[in-house]
Amino acid sequence: MKTMKKYYLYFMALTMAMVTFSACSDDSLTPDDELGNTVFDSNGGTTPLDIAIDSLYNKYGSKAFYTFKASDLFFGWSSVDELWYKAVPSGSESDILKMVRFVKNDAYQGYPDELVSRYLPRRIFLVDSLCTTSYYSSDALVNFKSLSTHAVAISNVSPRLETWTDDDWADLKTSLVSSMLSAIYTTNQAALSDFMDAKDTKWFALYGDMWAPDSDPADPLGQYSTLMYNLYLRGYANASMQFISMEIVAKPNDTADLGYFMTFLFNTPKKDMDNIFSRFSRMKTRAYLLAKFISGTLNIDPVKMQNNGCPTDPVPAGYFDALSD
Repeated sequence: MKTMKKYYLYFMALTMAMVTFSACSDDSLTPDDELGNTVFDSNGGTTPLDIAIDSLYNKYGSKAFYTFKASDLFFGWSSVDELWYKAVPSGSESDILKMVRFVKNDAYQGYPDELVSRYLPRRIFLVDSLCTTSYYSSDALVNFKSLSTHAVAISNVSPRLETWTDDDWADLKTSLVSSMLSAIYTTNQAALSDFMDAKDTKWFALYGDMWAPDSDPADPLGQYSTLMYNLYLRGYANASMQFISMEIVAKPNDTADLGYFMTFLFNTPKKDMDNIFSRFSRMKTRAYLLAKFISGTLNIDPVKMQNNGCPTDPVPAGYFDALSD
């Protein structure tokens, strides 16, 4: 009986070892999408494109792919019918290079590398065309798609990039940054609750989720535009103008609000922050709460980030902690 039990345990251990070995074979995906620090091999080439892809990886820990198996892109989807794509055409090395350099050098300007490297998806698929259907449809074409497996897909990586305007690049930057901010907000909602609760959300109630700048008074000191004066008064660092001809502003959602305030915290000179915090108590309170979240939850020094963004007018050590007084 003991012999049979011993044989059974040995057989189970051998089976588990075989399953583990099979799961790690070359036929499986290289990345483990449940991990945030997946390691990829370096391209190791000497062409400008290889160097750029490796440079992006060394900076943020994310790898750009322009040749890959369809199963890699579709991995984690409930059905491949949810997505259609066309591969980057041959001879598009210069377009791939342009996109990789944009992601590395331009898309995340104003945000610290430590933050981007933590929340930027590890796999960046570059394609010619991308539809949110299983077939080509001009109505379903998108330039950017966040995937559920810690990855993103960027389309139009082809000679069409030559026709892109500044607005096209700005839209892609917004998509990339919004994806990062959404990941930060989604995974840290509880820790961000005090910061989110400190703004005046009722201010937008007159127009539902809209506000007309002319409906509130101008800055009595004339330091800020009517828009920024009233945003600061309610604790918002910024907002996007909507329906400009009607002068109506849409209320930022929590993700956008987080992004606006992070940009404000990291890129505003001390002199300007001193003035804003002396005049607008909500801005002071929210700056303290966000800095506390950045240092305590994200383990990033907000003073260091502001110093990097404003080297000619840095805040001193303990500046944000003192805002609680």
